[in-house]
Amino acid sequence: IVLPRIPDYGNSLWGWSSHYPKGDRCLDVLIAVSRGAAVVERHYATSESDFEAGWSSDTQEFTQMAKDIKKVEHMR
Repeated sequence: IVLPRIPDYGNSLWGWSSHYPKGDRCLDVLIAVSRGAAVVERHYATSESDFEAGWSSDTQEFTQMAKDIKKVEHMR
């Protein structure tokens, strides 16, 4: 398992671009939000035949990520 190294950027506005594999529960995105990311980018695939499907979220995972981001933001 490779975990992302997300630095502390203090009060600066910054974002996170996730390219972790589908099924990782978007853990890197949630860590980035907990560290202060103002914007996140996560690939989204509408089908398994999509060229980027291997590192993209499907509808269920993307929806759960959005809900989890809101929870993390409330904990900050």
